[in-house]
Amino acid sequence: MCDLQVTGQTGLSNCAEPFENNKNYQKAIRFASPELQNELQGYIEAIKDRNEIDRKNRIYSDALEKLGYSTTEQSFREAANLFQAIPGWKDADDKHEEALKKAETARRKALYDEAVALAQEGDSKSISDAINMLSSISDSKLAGKKVEELTSLVKSAKEKEAAAEEKRLRLEGLKLQYDEENKENLSIINGRGSIFYNHRVAKDHLTQETEAKSGGGLRIWGIIQTSLGVLLLFLDSPGIGIINLLFGIAALGIGLALLSAKMKKISELKKEIADYEKKIAILNSIPTLDEYVKAHKE
Repeated sequence: MCDLQVTGQTGLSNCAEPFENNKNYQKAIRFASPELQNELQGYIEAIKDRNEIDRKNRIYSDALEKLGYSTTEQSFREAANLFQAIPGWKDADDKHEEALKKAETARRKALYDEAVALAQEGDSKSISDAINMLSSISDSKLAGKKVEELTSLVKSAKEKEAAAEEKRLRLEGLKLQYDEENKENLSIINGRGSIFYNHRVAKDHLTQETEAKSGGGLRIWGIIQTSLGVLLLFLDSPGIGIINLLFGIAALGIGLALLSAKMKKISELKKEIADYEKKIAILNSIPTLDEYVKAHKE
């Protein structure tokens, strides 16, 4: 009894675990009288009974707690499994059935919510899939009513989809017809946006180029220096005259070169603008695809 940490023989029933495998117990039971053997065995059975009661109470308590906070099918089924593990204990059998019923209710609610969310996507396939999901719980008044509602919606959705597909095919056909009728100018039509943009940019560049300086002052200075150089040559100052003459010719040459470059750039821009305006004239004579489609409404 010392190694079992109990005082007195009756204290054996308070051991935490059965002691039939205890070596001292096995020695004692070998030489004990039948009455003592039965008494000791009774203590062991009492410990087992007490521990079994504790085990079942713990499982029952855990199952009851889980049943109380569960909201999903899985959680309710876990609670049901716990109650099922202790059949006949207290009202575990009734609680097991209650948990299963709540699990089924939770399953149906989740299925209903999922089907309603799916149907809200609006296309006929989603609505049809939602109807199929709800059909498995159509014995529910709420689900049955929702099936009736969605059945009318799926018909409407199919009609809208058919109309949309018909419109798409018609627009596709008009686009091919439009491209065929305007195939010679298709590249111009496809570049409509860039043509108008580039035309505006070219006109801005032409304005900037026209207003930009082109060496006019340099040319005037060159003419003056050239004239002064010639005059000095006749006034017996050939050295200074030659220098002025050279500077004047150089300045005049640079000024003329700048003027020539400017005139060339202006000419190129005018040609570019004329080309864009020709394309714009073509575009203005051809209806846009949207205008073409509106003109060919049935």
